[in-house]
Amino acid sequence: MNHLAHIYLSYGHESILPGNFFCDFLTLAEQREMTEGYAGGFKLHRWIDDYTHAHKLVAEMRSILRPASGKYAGVIADILMDHQLVKFWNLFGEISYDEYCNAQYLNLEKILPMIPELTASKVKHMIRDQWLHSFAHVSGMEFTFKLLAQRAKYRDSFAEVMPLYRENESKLDGLFMEFFPELCGYVVLRLEEFNLQSGN
Repeated sequence: MNHLAHIYLSYGHESILPGNFFCDFLTLAEQREMTEGYAGGFKLHRWIDDYTHAHKLVAEMRSILRPASGKYAGVIADILMDHQLVKFWNLFGEISYDEYCNAQYLNLEKILPMIPELTASKVKHMIRDQWLHSFAHVSGMEFTFKLLAQRAKYRDSFAEVMPLYRENESKLDGLFMEFFPELCGYVVLRLEEFNLQSGN
């Protein structure tokens, strides 16, 4: 799962969102230093990732995407599922996607003073560029994959990812729509361990 899904699966809980969102931005050493108010979110983030990466439906998605992404099929699938979440937002969101994004930018801005400066600077730029909105558009996804390609060790281009997605759109969307509700149910159960109730 990528950034949008981790925000969504925090279900608006202020005690969960910081760790769940920022987990991928922080080193393990930084995470160990930031247990106060973050540990639950870090734990939920790892549970979500472990559940996702082990799921047979996601494995099938990776298999379809592998010709355009090679060793990065798992990363590409995670990012693509953010696009699919926006695509089917009317089934999962209680407010418009635009309203949701703007509310999350405000939530993240409140947390920025509590995280390492380098990470905070990176997220400020993401908020400024309205990166959550970019998941709604093919051009935004292509730009995201272009940025990923610049950091990739084994590939220099993911230009074929979105064309491959469009060729297999029905199959991939079907897999997502079967998988994501299962993941949501799993997260709701795990949230009970924090004595929380789910709700966007």
